[in-house]
Amino acid sequence: MKNIPTTRVHTIQEAEPQQSGQYVLYWMSRSFRSHWNYALEYAVGWSEKLDRQLVVLVQLDKTQKQYTERHIQFLLQGLKVVKAALNERGIKFVLRVAGITDVLQELVADTCAIVTDYPYLLAHQERLDAATSVTNLPIVALEGNVVIPVSTAAEKQEYAARTIRKQLQEQYEDFLVKPTSSAIDQPSKNLRINSLDFTSSQEVIAQLRFSEHATLENPEFKGGERAAQHYLDTFLRKKMTNYDAKRQSPTQAAVSYLGPYLAWGMMAPAYVLSRLQRYDESDNTGSFLEEVLVRRELAHNFVHYASPYDSFHALPDWAKETLNQHKSDEREHVYTRTEFEQGNTHDEAWNACQQQLRERGYLHNHLRMYWGKQILAWSNTPQYALKTLLYLNNKYFLDGNNANSYANALWVFGLHDRAWQENEVFGKVRLMNRSGLDRKIDVEELLETTSQ
Repeated sequence: MKNIPTTRVHTIQEAEPQQSGQYVLYWMSRSFRSHWNYALEYAVGWSEKLDRQLVVLVQLDKTQKQYTERHIQFLLQGLKVVKAALNERGIKFVLRVAGITDVLQELVADTCAIVTDYPYLLAHQERLDAATSVTNLPIVALEGNVVIPVSTAAEKQEYAARTIRKQLQEQYEDFLVKPTSSAIDQPSKNLRINSLDFTSSQEVIAQLRFSEHATLENPEFKGGERAAQHYLDTFLRKKMTNYDAKRQSPTQAAVSYLGPYLAWGMMAPAYVLSRLQRYDESDNTGSFLEEVLVRRELAHNFVHYASPYDSFHALPDWAKETLNQHKSDEREHVYTRTEFEQGNTHDEAWNACQQQLRERGYLHNHLRMYWGKQILAWSNTPQYALKTLLYLNNKYFLDGNNANSYANALWVFGLHDRAWQENEVFGKVRLMNRSGLDRKIDVEELLETTSQ
């Protein structure tokens, strides 16, 4: 259906479509885009097959346990673009602030079938489980935010990039196919279904309760597929020729900035790699492929197969053993979570990283690694360090609470890595310290950039 591989499609609840239903409902839960959206086009195809209309739903829980105002602002900016694109196709877009069970109980009488995005994280799976508890309708979920469906890429948890790279490289080109986008036979945009007006994002945000609060908006990163498209075009046109040589430099910015957009499903990774195919093979395209395909798919493999994926227990045995052996090592500096969050450490470079994170919701990947490693170095135990790192990661990064960010966080503690020479505190986990940072980047330039 719609040029979509069957391996992307997962039957969550098997049933016959409700004959009295007026429309197919696409519950847009993770793929917040209209372009190259496999779940959307599958829902279009199902509505054509059933001779029904199509409605797209985005639902926000009133109490936001995972996200802050910054994240929701970013999402709502993107949803404005999605709504406009759907309206052009004649598709009704509905935004609600309520629990998914409450929303579905209201809409289920007029719904004949449900399509949604495949959940990788536990919180998303719990919402899908809640949805199945209040309806007997058929439900399918599509994997559109990875290049290769996770269980197709690997049938078990892989332990490093080297153990998954070959099968990804051998398969990925078969999945760079755009889902067919067709005109809507039965427009639904005039259906009388209540929806929040989010012309003003602040009015929606005011209806939400947040467990944590962070700065609302960073003008540097606007949410939505148009912004994602701009960053991709700019990268391919101006930056990719220097990507391999300069990608490790936080001050030369030869990076794509696509991380937040891929994390929120505002751009399909398969689309990104389809664009990359137009370029001759080189160290630059190879390095970018390594990030978008190998590292990102490895992260999804991790959260899919590891349980729990946000715990010290998810680390490889050698990492847990060595960190516990060095748990009581004397630390030169020890900080509390509050001191970390406020950027009150002895290291002005680390404080600059934390300031950038608070203000931008983003850190260059090399700085992100340094930032995380020092939390391990300056916490009283590795377990406390992991909890602190995940707290700050999920609160401030625009791509927090995402498969990639969980894998990145646990990499600090040895995930997807190997044992190295033994050191105090870190044990055999890879060491990163200030002297290493000074050798790799111009720290003075970093400090000047942060202070501007």
